[in-house]
Amino acid sequence: MEDYIVLRPLANAIYGRILLCRHVSTQARVAIKLLDMAHATAHTTVADGHTVDENVVNELAVNLA
Repeated sequence: MEDYIVLRPLANAIYGRILLCRHVSTQARVAIKLLDMAHATAHTTVADGHTVDENVVNELAVNLA
């Protein structure tokens, strides 16, 4: 996060917050999702009567691709 300046919070997310930030060198404005990984990886939900493990690691991999 040292390459970004936080301008303001945009929203709360299930596992953290979404922030409006500015990249220091390019001045580009971006939205950054901050995750509380300890909370996110321990969380499960129930869908259609089945327990579904939340796959935060997969979301991270998709966002980094």
